[in-house]
Amino acid sequence: PNQWIHITAVMDNQDMTYLYINGTLIQTFQAAAGLINTTRTRNFIGRSNWPADGPTSARFRNLRFYNQVLNSTQILEDMNN
Repeated sequence: PNQWIHITAVMDNQDMTYLYINGTLIQTFQAAAGLINTTRTRNFIGRSNWPADGPTSARFRNLRFYNQVLNSTQILEDMNN
């Protein structure tokens, strides 16, 4: 609580997802088929696509989207800039 953290989620071309916190890889998993095959009419940040889920209480700063897969070196460089 009350602490800034750097979160990076990377999805590669093989539907593998990598989750980094403060530049450290903490989780690797294959994206669920339901996630990939879900048609979305809206996209939210800090809020679920499903009404039953509550909103986040987080604040976001420097939100970025890339059209390429970042490697760990690039993630660290981005975090330190």
